[in-house]
Amino acid sequence: MTEKKVVSRNIAVGLGVICIALAAGLAWDRANYISIINSKDVEYQNYILTHGHSDGEYDSLQSTYASYLAGQHHTDAEYDALLSQYKALKEPKLVGTLNAEDVRPELETPSLHIYGNIVNVGKDDADMPVLYVEAFQGPDLVFNTSIGVGYIFGRSFAYYVDQRISYVGRPLTTWRIWSQPPGIDWSWTT
Repeated sequence: MTEKKVVSRNIAVGLGVICIALAAGLAWDRANYISIINSKDVEYQNYILTHGHSDGEYDSLQSTYASYLAGQHHTDAEYDALLSQYKALKEPKLVGTLNAEDVRPELETPSLHIYGNIVNVGKDDADMPVLYVEAFQGPDLVFNTSIGVGYIFGRSFAYYVDQRISYVGRPLTTWRIWSQPPGIDWSWTT
């Protein structure tokens, strides 16, 4: 035999051994894969057996859940009342310790002096709150005016008011102050 044929036969034998080794590896890998699949199938079946429910059990669970939800809901009227209460607490509401005095110094123009503190007890800010003031001399309206208070933050510290509203004529007999947003609504009579 020639040397060339021996090398070719050695290569053929080597390639054959490699093919046999690859075939054996594939056979082992396939057997291992089938074993893993079978193991997972057994785990799945065990899970189904321990966690499965009949249609009746599902229906019962759904009914219980629906009853629970129904117990948590309010009627439209109850919901509206709760929403109204929430809005009332949230909206700006002014309270104050205001005084109003009819001041009539000699040789000066008389005025209604309004002074004191205003607080917004609502959660929301009061943007551009206003005090409305009207005063009467007997049955006659002397003035009806407004006082811009300025921006008052929700749940704020007091905002101080010190305002004089001049008028002419006799002393005032009645005056009233109210606010927007609401909260202040006072009347005085001499």
